[in-house]
Amino acid sequence: MLSWTIRIDRRKADRDAVAAALAMLGASVKDLVVVLGSPEDYWAAPDVGAFRDFVEFATISHPAEAGLEYAAEELLESFGWLVDFQRS
Repeated sequence: MLSWTIRIDRRKADRDAVAAALAMLGASVKDLVVVLGSPEDYWAAPDVGAFRDFVEFATISHPAEAGLEYAAEELLESFGWLVDFQRS
């Protein structure tokens, strides 16, 4: 299983909207596993950005890279550069 960490810009992104989009992707993309981080960890993470404040938000896993890429494309289409992806 391949995994990516999803980070979002805490200053500008709508946390609930991103969570809802991830839930929909998890339900519609075969074998995609979505694990959201806790709201406590999200809000307690230190702010380290000058212009943006990217915070780890969730992990997505899939047996194929194409599944992760599809999920990333959908999130980028909806949220633009308020989301960021990192191989786990």
